[in-house]
Amino acid sequence: GGDKGGKVIASGTPLEVVQNCEKTQSYTGKFLALELK
Repeated sequence: GGDKGGKVIASGTPLEVVQNCEKTQSYTGKFLALELK
């Protein structure tokens, strides 16, 4: 948030975010990939 806040780069189910994290460079997707192993 705030003036220097990020932007939404991934959406969908947690599995979809994980499957697309390399393409979207999603930090959330990378974290979820570790948690869903």
